[in-house]
Amino acid sequence: MSAAAGINLAGHLSAPQGLGVAARNTTRLLDAKHVDWAGFDVPPPAATAERVPWASGHARDPRERAPHAVNLLHLNPPEVLELLWERPRWLELDGHVTACVPFWEFPRVPPVWIEGLACMDAVLAPSHFVERAVRAALPDLPVFHFPQAVWLDATPALLPHAEVTGMALEYGTVDGAQVMEALRADNWLHLHGDPLSPQGQAIGADTRAAFYIDTDIWRGMVLGQSLIATRQALTGLARAL
Repeated sequence: MSAAAGINLAGHLSAPQGLGVAARNTTRLLDAKHVDWAGFDVPPPAATAERVPWASGHARDPRERAPHAVNLLHLNPPEVLELLWERPRWLELDGHVTACVPFWEFPRVPPVWIEGLACMDAVLAPSHFVERAVRAALPDLPVFHFPQAVWLDATPALLPHAEVTGMALEYGTVDGAQVMEALRADNWLHLHGDPLSPQGQAIGADTRAAFYIDTDIWRGMVLGQSLIATRQALTGLARAL
């Protein structure tokens, strides 16, 4: 019997970390597009007791075969590889299309990612940056740009008669290695440390410094770029009327 149309989505669906947020955003996108999906909640590598609500009405028994023809793994390649090695009963590969959604911050993907990516039928890149990095590492692997859904829950109440299109701008701060070290320390802090301790406060200060340069020159550049983007958006909207 052939599998039904729809998505078998596996990810850290109940986890508070960023990959969990991304997976839940995708579930909301699937609901908004009326795509049938089944959810499989995969524990994050760093165990935590904290859990976040998700659309658990879509949860399926992992001891039973997943119902749909497409497996979407909202996991990074090392976790993808672990899942493939474990091969839970729900995960069927033969006759299915299996893709993953990896998140990465540097121009080159690490060597430990290559095997996990190579096992995929396709990669859905959440940014053009990730798309270029994966294409450079595995030129023959199908890679598609899959921008992440962002949900602006308050906008219907604030702007009931408007169609809202969100836009995010990123501004350079320090070198990538310093940013990555700050993120790793901040992740450790939330999982194992005490944010109010002297160590926690030092990590918090390092994290802020990695994303915010406390100088008038940097703030002025951010302000200038923001004004340019705003004016470009208003000009485009005016021309479309």
